[in-house]
Amino acid sequence: MACLFCGSAALEPLYEGIRDHYGIDQETRRFIRCRDCGSAILDPLPSPEELAALYSSDYTFKPTPGSSALRRFLQTVEWRCFYEPGYRRRVALIRELTGLRAGLVLEVGCGSGLFLRHLRMAGYAVEGVETSKGDVAYARESSGLTVFEGALEELPLEPARYDAVVMVNVLEHIPDPAATLARIHTVLKPGDGQCWGFP
Repeated sequence: MACLFCGSAALEPLYEGIRDHYGIDQETRRFIRCRDCGSAILDPLPSPEELAALYSSDYTFKPTPGSSALRRFLQTVEWRCFYEPGYRRRVALIRELTGLRAGLVLEVGCGSGLFLRHLRMAGYAVEGVETSKGDVAYARESSGLTVFEGALEELPLEPARYDAVVMVNVLEHIPDPAATLARIHTVLKPGDGQCWGFP
């Protein structure tokens, strides 16, 4: 096995006997660390089929129409206290780091499209990529967003189309991050294109 990020074979044990506290993944795994770049890698890596099965169709935040008054209230609190301030900070950070005030932004792993909506309100043209069929449908139907269903590496996106590509809590979920970053490079406009990942 080689490091997924830098390709080095200089790997060493980091954590042993790791179990999923939520009980979704039944395997006991370990993490290994790359001595060259410091990245941590899950070992063994789940297969693509196992990985897809670990994510429910409802793993992202979505307001739920028709739910109880208490549930709607709690979702409003969650949105105002957690998501909305975080999205404002991310937009400010994108502007600060890139100087980009407008342009076409692609969000990889856009979930239900809530950050895309926020970017659109901030003056950007937006498109998204998402593997969850339910989230893609929600983003399209509830917000009229352009969201492509599938893995970034497999979608026929136009080369050199985007001014920026954003990933939020995504790269650590991807089995081949180097391939994903290489693919992102092909869809960014030459010269000024920007790719930003946020924790």
